Formats: sequence, structure tokens, C-alpha cells
Amino acid sequence: MKLNNFEKRAFAVGLALSMVVTGSSADFGTAVAAKKPKLSKSKLTVTVGKTATLTVKNANKRVKWSTNKKKIAKVASKSGKKSEKAVIKGVKVGKAVITAKVGKKKIKCKITVKKQAPNFKSVSVDNFDRSCLVLKLKKKDTSMKVVDFSVVTKEQNAGAYNKKINVEKVVPVNGTQYRIYLQDAIPNGSYVQITSGNSKASSQFKAPFYAEEDEVNYTIEKGTNIDKNFGSLFGNAIGSVKISTKSGKLPDGLAIDKKEYNVKGIATTAGTSQVTLQGVDEMGRKASVKVNFLVYDENTLAVGNDSYDIKWDKSMKENAAAQAAANETKLDMDKVADVNGGNYSRSYAAVYTVEPVGGSGHYTFTLDTPDDANVRLSTDKVSDDAAKTVTKQNATSTELCIPYTISAGTHTYKVTAADVTDAQRTCTATITVKVIPYYNLNGVVKSSNGLAITGADVELIPSTAKQGEDIIETTSQSNYNGRGQCVGEYDVEVPAGTYTVKVAGDVAYEMTQKIKVAKADKSATISVPERFYAVSGKAAYSNSSNKLERKRVYFESLNNQYETESGNYSVDTNSTGSFNVALPANTYVAYVLDEKGNRKYMSSKITVTKDMSVGTLKANLTRYSVEGIAFNGTAIDAQTNFADKITDVTLKFYDEKGLCVAAPSTDSKGYYKVFLPGDKTYTVKAFFAGATRTMGTVTVAKENVKGANLTYSPATEIAGATAYAASPLAPESVLNSTGGNDVIWSFAPTQNGRYSFTATSAVNKGVELALFDANMQFIASGTIDSLQAAVVKTELKDVELEANKTYYIKALPTGIEGRDGNYSQAQGEVKLAIVMKQQAATPTPVPPVSGSAITK
Repeated sequence: MKLNNFEKRAFAVGLALSMVVTGSSADFGTAVAAKKPKLSKSKLTVTVGKTATLTVKNANKRVKWSTNKKKIAKVASKSGKKSEKAVIKGVKVGKAVITAKVGKKKIKCKITVKKQAPNFKSVSVDNFDRSCLVLKLKKKDTSMKVVDFSVVTKEQNAGAYNKKINVEKVVPVNGTQYRIYLQDAIPNGSYVQITSGNSKASSQFKAPFYAEEDEVNYTIEKGTNIDKNFGSLFGNAIGSVKISTKSGKLPDGLAIDKKEYNVKGIATTAGTSQVTLQGVDEMGRKASVKVNFLVYDENTLAVGNDSYDIKWDKSMKENAAAQAAANETKLDMDKVADVNGGNYSRSYAAVYTVEPVGGSGHYTFTLDTPDDANVRLSTDKVSDDAAKTVTKQNATSTELCIPYTISAGTHTYKVTAADVTDAQRTCTATITVKVIPYYNLNGVVKSSNGLAITGADVELIPSTAKQGEDIIETTSQSNYNGRGQCVGEYDVEVPAGTYTVKVAGDVAYEMTQKIKVAKADKSATISVPERFYAVSGKAAYSNSSNKLERKRVYFESLNNQYETESGNYSVDTNSTGSFNVALPANTYVAYVLDEKGNRKYMSSKITVTKDMSVGTLKANLTRYSVEGIAFNGTAIDAQTNFADKITDVTLKFYDEKGLCVAAPSTDSKGYYKVFLPGDKTYTVKAFFAGATRTMGTVTVAKENVKGANLTYSPATEIAGATAYAASPLAPESVLNSTGGNDVIWSFAPTQNGRYSFTATSAVNKGVELALFDANMQFIASGTIDSLQAAVVKTELKDVELEANKTYYIKALPTGIEGRDGNYSQAQGEVKLAIVMKQQAATPTPVPPVSGSAITK
């Protein structure tokens, strides 16, 4: 087909346009092609021991980093999804090349490592956190990181630094000071050296050497051979302690051995000598303590001096107000003490024992006119007559009773003891009592970015502190507020003063600012110098339909910091098993504690680098829910104003081995809910109306249980009680305790009088002993004599009973480790002995006493 001229020209123009369009398309494709990878810097200068960061831009594949001279510069760490970031550390002066390989492409950066000017001024160990170094610099430097430091220790000055300790955290205090947190503690007396590049500092850690007491008493019977080491009276000694007399004179016959530095000899003269002993450790550090040497015999009495502090806090003030409202008299307090085995501590702010030695061993006691008319001696008994006559009782010891009406400040009391066989033989004890007002300090523990931190230990160190005993501790709360959020609140009572604050999580962070408490309550936010992140989720048992409700979840760092139980962050879940906790960047594994205190870990690790939700964490623990209502089937608790439901009381569930596996509380409607192992039957007990009472049993199969109601019945509890022979009065009765079951006796005295009860057990570490009337109304309870004894004794002394009335005595074994519910109760014999101490002329019923000497 032939084209005319017009058509030919039109075709040519169209072809040209087509070529232009095609060319434009090719140019656009070139504009959107992938950018080539390149380094953030082609040249870099870094100081020895310091670090700098290189970044590969436009990395389309994983980056491989390398150095041609590891002894000059090295790749300290890598980060990013494709390892596109690298931290380069200068090792020593010189030049090196760092290569970043992206696929087949290599990108290089020339590194110049220059000499670092020494910048360390000094290093020391924190006296109250031996895992922390305080580093001071000559010039300001805020760029230092964990990788910049090397820490080593040695035991002897002449030896080499041969033990490396890893650095955990580095926290700048200001431009010229850092706190260096370590993974191990520095032992007292050891040497520590910290290095960064060519900066180096070292010191010997010398914890303050001090006397643990200002004044102590040492009693010696005349003619006794003694060999006493008083070096134990001093703390933080490096090496052995040498003793010498700074003032005063040792009793005749005693001297300090110059080889062992013990006080040795035979005291030949009776009397009291006050000697100031000076201790010197191997570093030449000195401290002093006053020692009262009390040498006694059959003709000479001796008694020591003592000093005490009374913590006048909120509970003391409440007790004082309650006692004033009740208008209690000394006679009332005598009656309370008589029912509780002579224990006056329930009626007074403080009770101090004065126990002389020498002479006949029995004394009458006189208190010099006190500054408060309510201060008294326990041996000054008030008669129940119109004149309220005071009678001095003869005794081996007395107790100085300090009332709640005592005022703040220092009080001095003198108590004189006179031998009952010769009133001319006397000795006097000086008791100094310092009443220190405490004030409420509360607030929230927060991270540097404002998140509330829960489950962290807060340590308040007063400016006057010399040793660990002076530290006041509390914990930021791990529970939820009404909005379902972690509150991280702390609440503690402290005396007025200025406090350094440490918050122990993975490390014992120290606040830069101090807290000053004047003579008033105070609120203060505690700010931790570390960024935390919000981590939320749910916790469940392995049978995940059951959530871990109101259960504490712990978060353990996998870096194995110098870990203690309190070193793990924790939080309480709410009623749906949800939690929200603040954690610093790290990798964690969560766990809960089972009934025996064993850790039961969750299903997955948690790596925290940002705010995050972790979903549902399942514990390696299977439990079934049990819920119901606790009822009271009798009127025995009318004295405590309960209705037909037992409200706001802790229930204890014991398994067949006597282990308390759970202790839920009833609410205001008597409702309870608890999670228990299946295929078991549990005995349930509750402490109410003055004593521990058995509520019944609950059987749990491998399924949740609803309607597990409990009803207290005195008739059920006393069924099968063993009669204790009263005529003639048996010397002893033996019953067998199996698991968590208590044992119960019935007793019907044939004579009016005062009776004492003693329960003993060699298989348990304690027996709770309680006395009831025929209707199971609580009368009194006994106290445990000693948890260290091979056979534990519990006594209930001088209780007045009426003839021909029935009483019940119940003994509850408290476990092989005392009252700790994490230990099973042993099975075995419990022995009871009843003794009539004094026959009464006329019956005088003892009214029920609210409360118990046993702490629940």
C-alpha cells in the first residue's frame, strides 16, 4: 500500500512521538532503581577504650562486619534487623580498617585509634551496696558505657589482680561521677581495679570498722575460770582484732592474753567493773565498747545496765488511743497478764527484763520515782480492793513496763534489787529508754520515663547509718488500683532525718537526690535512673481455663545478675489474671511460686525492648478452682459481732501431710475462692473468735468445684475428745497428731483453782495451745517456749477454773519449721500435762479474753 505525502509525514511524526515516550519510560525506570549500600562514615577517629557506631545505609541484605586489625580496633557488638549497626571499640593506638560486607559488596571505613588521656580520679566501693563502685573522673565525660570498663580484684596487696568481675550497669550521676554496678560483690578487705583504655584507678575496700553495741554486760560467777574473746563485739574487721583496755580496770584475777587477745583468768573479787575495751583490726582501725563485768557470789549481787529504743509509730499511737478509750487500769493489765502466762507485752508499749544474779537468787524490786506515773514493775501487783494496794512480789527477775503514755525523748530508770534473805545486799540497774517518733513516708517508685515500678525493694539509709541494721526497708506494691493499673506505691514509717534511697531490682539503683523527712508525714516520688517499659499480659495455670487470679508473678533476668529473691521484679495479677508491670530492657522468664515455695516457670521467654503485650503466660502448674461460703453454725462468735456468715477471715487448707497449700480470705459476704491441686481432700481451718477452729473438709477431683460451703460446728469439733483424768489428776496424757489434724482433750476439774497446762512435741516445731469452755468459747491461749529446743514446750499458766465444769484443750501442731506454712506438719505424739497451781476458796470464772498470744 502506497502512502501519499501527507500520510508519510503523519506516520513519521507518530513514530517520533513513540520514540519519545519509550525513551521517557526508560529514564523513569532508572530513577527508581535500588540505592546502593553505603557506610555512615568513611573515616572515623576513636579513643582507646572508647566506642563509636557505624551504620550501613540502604542495607538490602544481612551485613557482615570485620576488622583487619583486632588489636587496634574491634567490632564490639552488632544490632538491627540486618545487623546494619556496629559498635566499634578502640583497643590500642594505631590504624585499622573496618569492612561491612553487604552481599558481594564491601564497604570500608578507615579507623584511627588515638591515645586516651587518663581521666580516672578515684574509685571506691559503696558501703551499703558492695556490688557497686563509685567512680570519679578528672574531667567531664558522659559517654561511657558498660563495654568501656574492665573490673578485676585481688585479695592481697602484693598479689596480682586475678579475678574478673562483669559490669552489669553503668549509671552516670553527673558529668564527673558514675555508679558502676557489678555482677558480684566485693569482699571486705579486697582490692579492686577499674580500667578503661589507659585510665585506671584502684583501691582497697574497707567497710567501716565499728563496735556493734555501745555497752554490754558480761556476768561471771566468782571463782570461775574464763577465756573470753571479745573480738566478736566488732563488725567489719579486716583480719583478727586485738583487744586492749582503754579505760577502767578488769576484775581482779582477769587479764588480756597478749597472744590470743582473749580475757582470761579466774575472777577473785565479787563486784561490778565497767571497762572500755578498744578493738584494733589488722588495718589499724579502732573502735571501742563499754563492758560491764558483773562478778557475783552468794553474798554479792550484780545486775547489768541496758539501753533501748522505742519505735513510736502509727500502731503505737493507735494502741495508746485504744487503751485510753478503754480506761484500762494497772489492775486490768495485771488480770490480762495473769491469763496470758504473766505476759505484760499486750498491755504496754515495751517491756524490759531486769534479772540480777548472786545472793539467794530471789529478790524484791524497787523502781526509783519514774517520770511517768504509769511506768511500773511487773512484780508490783495491784490488789483488787478499794485502796488498790500494791504488793511487792519476790521473784528471780522483774520487768520494767513502759506505758503508751510515755513521751518522746530519753528516759532513765533505776531498778534496785534487794536479796530477800538480806535486804542490805542490793544492786541497781540503770535502764535508758529512748522514745523515737516515726513519721509516714509514702509515694510511688517510678522509672526515668515515669512508669510505676512494682515489687522492687526500697532501702532508706539514714545519714547516720554505720551498718546494715540501720537501713529501713519497704517494697513498692505489686497490686492493682481500682483502674486495673499497677500503682508501684511504697509506704513506710521512718524517724526524722535525711535518707539516701536505693531501689533494688536487678541492681540496687541509687537516687541522685536524697529524701529529707522533717517532723511530719511526707509524700515523695522515688525516681530510678533507668528507662523501663510497660509489659502487659495474662497469667494462667497449665489448664488455661483457670487464670492465675491475684497471684504474684516474678520476672527473672536471664543474664543472671547477682540475683536474690528480691532482685526479681514482680507484680500481682488481678481478678481476671491480668497484669501490667514495668521492666527495664532485658530478657526475662516469668514464674510463680507453688505451695512449697518452688518456682514454676512460665511457657516462654520475654525479651523487653519496648512497651509490649505478651499475651497469656502459662505456668507449669495445674490447679482447680474451689469456691463457696463460710457459715457459722453456732453463736460462739457473738463476742466478735459476726453474723451467720464468717466474713473477712483467712481460711487455711491443709492436705493429708499437714501442708497448708492455700490461705484465701472470705469477703464481706463470707464468699471465698481458691485454686488447689486435684485428687485430694483438704482440712480447712480458720482463726476467728479468739482461736484456730476446724471448719470441715473439702474434696477436690480433677475439676472445678462450686458450692463448696463450709459450716463451723462446735459439736463436730469436740466429737471424740479424749478425757483428761481429773481425779486423781493425771501426770500426763498423750495423743497422736496425723498430718494437719489437731488433737483435743476434755477436762472437768474436781476442785476450784488455778491450773497450768503444758504441751510438748518432739516431732513438730511448735504447738498452738488453746483453752475453751464447754460451748467452745475461747478462754486463753499458750505461747511457744522455744523453736530451737529438741522438744518444743507450749505453756498456758495460772488459769482459774471452776470445779465440775467441762473445758476443752486443743493442741494444733504448727509444722516442722514452726508456723511456716510452706513446711508440712510432722506426725507424732503431742503430750499434755495439767497441774493445779493453787486451790481457790471460791469459784471465780475467768471471762473470755479477746485475742491470743499466738500470732496469726
